[in-house]
Parts: sequence; C-alpha cells; structure tokens
Amino acid sequence: NLTLLMQAIPRLPFLADEDGQGSCELLAVFAAETTGDPHFFDMGTPGEQLLTAFLKSYIPRPSATAVPAEGERAEKAVAFRTEEKAELLYKAGLVRDELSNNTLVYGIIGIGRDGERHEGISGFLKRREPLQLTLLTMRKLAQVRPQKGKRVYIVENPAVFAKLMRAWPEAAILCGNGQVRLATLILLELFDREMTFLYAGDYDPEGLQIAQRLKERYGERLQLWKYRGDLYEKYRSDVKIPEKSLQKLKHIYLKELQELKQAMLQQKKAAYQEAMLEEYLRDQ
Repeated sequence: NLTLLMQAIPRLPFLADEDGQGSCELLAVFAAETTGDPHFFDMGTPGEQLLTAFLKSYIPRPSATAVPAEGERAEKAVAFRTEEKAELLYKAGLVRDELSNNTLVYGIIGIGRDGERHEGISGFLKRREPLQLTLLTMRKLAQVRPQKGKRVYIVENPAVFAKLMRAWPEAAILCGNGQVRLATLILLELFDREMTFLYAGDYDPEGLQIAQRLKERYGERLQLWKYRGDLYEKYRSDVKIPEKSLQKLKHIYLKELQELKQAMLQQKKAAYQEAMLEEYLRDQ
C-alpha cells in the first residue's frame, strides 16, 4: 500500500498543476491510473488512510477559532470529520463526485478565474431563482459575493430557504439541507473575510452540532442566529428526542448554546426552524 501511495503522490493534481488553474480529477479515476485499482482510495481503506495522513501533513487545515472547553479538547484533537477529509481531497484536486455534491444558493454573484462574472450564476440571479451550485462550477470561480451588502444567511432546511428567498429578494441565502456538505464549505471559503454569516438551524442535538461545527470553523465571522431559550419554549414541538440523540448534547460546549442544551436535556423535545419563520422574517 505504501509503495503504491508513493507512486501516486507525485501525480496528485495539485502537485502536477503546471498552469495553476486548479486541475481536478475524480478520485476513482486517479486511483485507477496511479495504482491500477479504482477502489484503492475508497473510504476506510488503508490507501485512503495513508493518503489522508499525507495530505494532513502537507495541506494546512482551516483553524478553529472557537476554543473547546476542558475535557473536550482531547476528543476534538483526534476527531477528523468526513467533510474535512473531503475538503483535503478537494484542495489536492481530487473529488469523489463533483456533480451530486452541491449546495442550494440564492442571491450571489460569482467571479470566474478570468475576472469576469459567471454568466450562468448571474442568469439565475437576474431571474430571481435559486441555483444548485456544484463543485464542478465552484472550481471555476475565484470569488463569490452577495448581490447586496455584506451579509449571508445560512439555513438548515429547504422550506425555510424558500420562504426567506421570496420574502427577501435582495438577500444572499444558502441552504445546508441538513448536514453541511463539502460544496457548502467550499462556497463559504469563496466569500471575502469581511462577510458576515448568519446561521439558523433546528433546535435538536444534531442541529446544535452543526451550529457548533460552523462556529468552530468561522469564529467571529459567523453569528448563531436566533439560538435562544425563550424561542425554544415558544416553538417546542411534541416530538420527543431519542435518548441516543440526547447523548450528543454532552459534546456541545459553546457558551452560546448552553441555554438551549439545558432546556433540551430537561424537556427532551425538539423545536424545528420551519415553525420559527416569523422570528426570522422580523430581522429584515
């Protein structure tokens, strides 16, 4: 395995990219061409583990700006999340799938590597329509920005995205659609650092995990939007949170999420952002 990896490393797209245009290759194709086995770098294989170890040492990872509480640091130090692995591969010029990995966006302007506006993205903006932006398209962009202002709204659920898009036609809005995927992370990296991200998601353990992970990554650039105990009490549903899911709350350490965490542990019920639309719409 190590011998095959050493043969593959010099042919990694980001090392062999002579024109600096961000060349990209499908992981299975790269594996087949360099090792003879298209599944050599499949998830969980020794080949994938060796490649990940190399890339971790070679490519800087985004630094977390939020500081974990004592007792969580050891766990966070060894945790290496799926989307972070995918991001490392992406920076090396490798993707598992550059078409189905996409993110739902509205109200953005894309600037290509040639300095010109991306006509396809501009066309959707002109028609006031949302766009499924793929990794394939994002690789051709040098920058994105909101159509207006310096604020980008990020929501967890498509129904909320659709309502905000119609209510705020001048806004820039992204939809994570549950777990934040690689395409969403890559898109956020294309915004200038002066942009402010406002994130809103469900009040359940998984929702708090997503919020915390985004806050870890973007720090002061990202504001947790409407994460308040009084809103949890107001919009709490009758949906009981399974005990296995509640266990995830023990890893929620952010000070901004403690009120919700304690309320959830006590009530054992979820509150969903579709029910809180009126609260979001008051902000613009």
